Amino acid sequence: MEITTLILTSAVVSGVVTFVLKFFFENRQQRKFDIEIEKLKHHFAEEQEKLRSKLELKEAVIATINEEKLSLYPKFCEFVYRTRNLSRELISGSNSDDIKNELASKSSEIENLLYKHRIYLENDRIFYLVHSYKNLQSSFMKTVQRSDARSDHNTLADLNELYSEIDRSHKEIVDKFNEKLNQLKE
Repeated sequence: MEITTLILTSAVVSGVVTFVLKFFFENRQQRKFDIEIEKLKHHFAEEQEKLRSKLELKEAVIATINEEKLSLYPKFCEFVYRTRNLSRELISGSNSDDIKNELASKSSEIENLLYKHRIYLENDRIFYLVHSYKNLQSSFMKTVQRSDARSDHNTLADLNELYSEIDRSHKEIVDKFNEKLNQLKE
């Protein structure tokens, strides 16, 4: 019986030691996992906060840009509309210096706006459209000045042709700006 008791005692002690060691190591491993999970949660929360603040900043910048575009694009449409109408008045025979001066002034304002806000216009793929309109308007003004010096049939034909291009370009620009404004409002 001694051997049996010894074997039985050994088995019981071995089982208890195994159970205690298993419990100890599992708890230790669990504590390590819990600590690591807490570190990861903390790191995740920090990264999430950084991303949230970056997103808020980006949204604020985009909102500011969109607000500026919403106020700027109607100005372009207004100047394009007015210069087109002034050009039409000059073609129809209203050859007053006031109209010429106003047309020159509005054309200059378009040019200033064009270069000042080029980045927005290029980003929305409108710059070259407005730039070509400005060039048409500039050619129109030069032709008007030439027509003051001499009144021949070719100059009047040139003015009519330029006005036709200005009118076509005006419609294209207004449509493009309206499209962009509708996109900004969505």
